[in-house]
Amino acid sequence: MFRFIVQSLDGDELRNLDKEDVVEFPEDLPLSKVATGIMGVVNIRSDDFDVRYQKAKEQLSEIEKGKKALSLEDYQKVSDLLGGVIKNETNNPVYKAYLDTNALTIEHILPRKEEYPDRASDWDNFLLACHSCNSSKGSKAPLSPYRDMYYWPHLHNTALAFEYGTALPFVKPSDILNRTQRAKAIRLIRLYRLNKQVTVFGESDPRWLERMQTLKYAIDSLIEYHHKQIPLDTIVRLACSSGFISIWLTVFTDVVAVKRSLISCSAFHLNGSNFFDDQLEPVARNPDDIIDPV
Repeated sequence: MFRFIVQSLDGDELRNLDKEDVVEFPEDLPLSKVATGIMGVVNIRSDDFDVRYQKAKEQLSEIEKGKKALSLEDYQKVSDLLGGVIKNETNNPVYKAYLDTNALTIEHILPRKEEYPDRASDWDNFLLACHSCNSSKGSKAPLSPYRDMYYWPHLHNTALAFEYGTALPFVKPSDILNRTQRAKAIRLIRLYRLNKQVTVFGESDPRWLERMQTLKYAIDSLIEYHHKQIPLDTIVRLACSSGFISIWLTVFTDVVAVKRSLISCSAFHLNGSNFFDDQLEPVARNPDDIIDPV
C-alpha cells in the first residue's frame, strides 16, 4: 500500500502534519487508474518540480531548525530557495486558472447531504472557506461535539491557536497551547488538510504553492523595508492583494509599524476586533471560558 504514517501526539507529530490524509491505493492498481480517480487534484507542477521541491525543502528546514526567529540573511536564503521552487509553477496556466476560480464558498461544518440534511440551511452551520479548503474537507463530519473538539475561526482566535513556519509555510499549533489544546488545533489542520503539499503521485496542492508565493512576497518586502526600498503602504497593499494575513504577521512580527498597519487594514477585518491587544499580541477570544479561553 502507498501510505504515509502520522505519529501520535506523544511523538514528533508536528513533523508529520503535512503527511496525513494521503489517500491509500493498492500497489497493483495502475497509476493511471489512480490518478483519474482522485477528485479535485490538478497537475500544476512542471516536470522537475519534485526534484526542486524536495531539495529546497531540506535546505529550508535546515535554515529554520532550532531558531525562534530568522535573520535578514536567513530570510534572503529562504526567498532564493522559494523562488527556485515556484518559478515555473506560478506561471502554469492551470495554476492561474485555479486562482481565478478559487473564490469563497459556503462551507457546511456538518455535511449537508446524508448525515445532517436538517442543517443544510442552518446559519450556525456555515463558514466562509476557499474552494480548496471546502473540497479538501468534502463530506467528512467533524468529531462531536465539534465546537469543543476543534478551533474554529468564527468561535476562537486562530491567531492564538495556530502559527506558521518562518521558512516553510506549515500551519502548526502554537507553542503556547497545552496538550489538550494542541490536539484541537491538530484536528482542525487534519480536517481541512491544511498542510497538504505533494501527494504520493506528485500532484501539488494549489494552496501550498499559493502560500509559498505569499511567503516569498512577504520576505522580499521585509528585506526591502529594512533597506528602505519599499514604503509601508505598498507592503500593506501587497499583503491585502495576496491574502494570508498570518504569513505577513509572522514575517513582520518584530516590525511594529508594519504589523500595526497590517492589523489596521480594513481588508483583513481585524481592526477593532478582540483578536489583538494594544501590544499587537493575539489574545484569548473567550476569556470567560475557564477550560479553554482561546
